[in-house]
Amino acid sequence: MNGGCDSHCTNSEGSYECSCIEGYALMPDKRSCTDIDEREDNPDICDGGQCTDIPGEYCFMCYDGFMASLDMRTCIDVNECDLNPNICLHGECENTKGSLICHCQLGYFVKKGTTGCTEVDECEIGAHNCDMHASCINVPGSFKCKCRSGWVGDGLKCVDLDECSTEEHSCNINADCVNTPGSYRCTCQEGLNGDGFSCSDVDECADNINLCENGQCLNTPGGYRCECEMGFTPTEDSKACQDIDECTFQNICVFGSCQNLPGMFRCVCDDGYELDRSGGNCIDVNECADPVNCINGLCVNRPGSYLCNCPQDFELDPTGVGCVDTRVGNCFLYTQPRGDGGISCSAEIGVGVTRASCCCSLGRTWGNPCESCPSGNSTEYKTLCPGGEGFRPNPITVILEDIDECQELPGLCQGGNCVNTFGSFQCECPLGYYLNEDTRICEDIDECSAHIRICGPGTCYNTLGNYTCVCPQSTCKSTEETTAWT
Repeated sequence: MNGGCDSHCTNSEGSYECSCIEGYALMPDKRSCTDIDEREDNPDICDGGQCTDIPGEYCFMCYDGFMASLDMRTCIDVNECDLNPNICLHGECENTKGSLICHCQLGYFVKKGTTGCTEVDECEIGAHNCDMHASCINVPGSFKCKCRSGWVGDGLKCVDLDECSTEEHSCNINADCVNTPGSYRCTCQEGLNGDGFSCSDVDECADNINLCENGQCLNTPGGYRCECEMGFTPTEDSKACQDIDECTFQNICVFGSCQNLPGMFRCVCDDGYELDRSGGNCIDVNECADPVNCINGLCVNRPGSYLCNCPQDFELDPTGVGCVDTRVGNCFLYTQPRGDGGISCSAEIGVGVTRASCCCSLGRTWGNPCESCPSGNSTEYKTLCPGGEGFRPNPITVILEDIDECQELPGLCQGGNCVNTFGSFQCECPLGYYLNEDTRICEDIDECSAHIRICGPGTCYNTLGNYTCVCPQSTCKSTEETTAWT
C-alpha cells in the first residue's frame, strides 16, 4: 500500500518515487523516512538559546538577552540600548551579544548587581581635596567644598574670618571682640560681668563655680553655655566641655608620633628630629651644628641623620662620632734625606703606636716607610692633634685623652725613670746623670768639667754617675766625694 513509501508516493510512467514530509529525510532504501537532526546540519541554528530535537522538527528556548525571530526558528539578540534609552543614565550604552555595557560618565560607576550608572559619593569615601576647615557636599557626578562657619575661601583653601574686624559678631556693645581661629570671643569690659554677649548681673555661672570645667561659663537669657578652653570643644548641649583629639588632625607631629592629652597633645619626635617652636611638628636636627659630631671629618646633614666623611687615612670610629687615624707604626726622633728623594728615620722611641701618639708628642717621623709628622701650625696637625701636644683622640670614643709617653714612647726616657703627667711627662735621670734632649738618653754628668775646682787643689776624675778627687796629701777635706791620697 502507498507503493511501500513511509510518507508520500508519486507515481511516474512505469515506476514511482517516495518522498518525505518536512523534517524527515529519505533513507538509502528509497522508501523509509528518518528524522533530521537540524542541529547537526546547522550548528548555529539555536545560537543564543537552548535547542532540542523532536521528530520532524526542533524546538528552542532563548537565553536572557535574546528573543525568537519572527519565523520562530532562531534566537536573535535583543538591543537593550534601543529597548530602554534610559538604561545607562549618566553613561553611554553599548549593546553586546545577549547583554550590554554601560560606559559611565566621570563621577559615576556601575554598581555590582546593577546595569545602570550609580553616582560616586566622593565625600563619603574621602575622595576629595576640601580644606580641613571646609565641608564636602556631594553633587551629581562630582562634589563641592564649602568653608565652614568662621572660615572663608573657595573650599579648597579656607582662611580664618576675622569676625571682629568685619563686625560680623554678636558681642554686646559693652564687650570687646577677640578673634580666634574659626571663631571669636567676647569679653565684657572692665566693670561688667557676663559672657560678653550679655554683660549684666551675676548669673548661673557665678552661682555654681563648678560649671564648664575646662571652659568658661557664659550667661545666656534663661540659661548658660560653655565656651571651652583651647583643646576642648562644647558638648552637643553646650553645657560642658569635652577634649579634642588633636592627633586626628592633619599635618600634626610630622616625623613623630602624636600622643593626645587632656586639652592638648604631645609630639614624640623620631630619632634625628626635634620639636619646632610651635611644639606641633618635628623638624630635622642639624647634627653638624654640634661640635661633638663628626670630629676631624666633614659633616653632611641629612633628614633625621647625618653623614661623616673622613679625611684620607682616617676612618670613622666605632661610635660613629668622629674620624681617627688608627694605623700603627714606629715613632722616630730624627729624619735624614735619602738620595732618591725619600727620607730615612733614626732614633726609634716607640714601636707599634698610632700616628697621633707619635706626632702629638715629641716624635718627628712615623711609619714604615716613615713619613714626617705635620708641623705644629698646619691644618693637618690640628686635625691629627686637636688637643695640641700631649693629647690624642681616643680611637674608639674620639674624646681627647692624655698620651702616656712612658708606656707608648719609652725611648723618650732611656736610662731614667719616666713619670707620666697630664698632657706631658717627666724623665728623672739617676743621680749623676742628665737627660740629653737630642738623644733622650740619660747621660753621665761630667762634674769635673761642669764644676771647675770641684776638687779644690786636687785632681778631679769623672766616673759614671759620680767623680773622684785625687788630692795632695793632707789637703782634701771633702767627705762627699771619693778621694785618693798620695
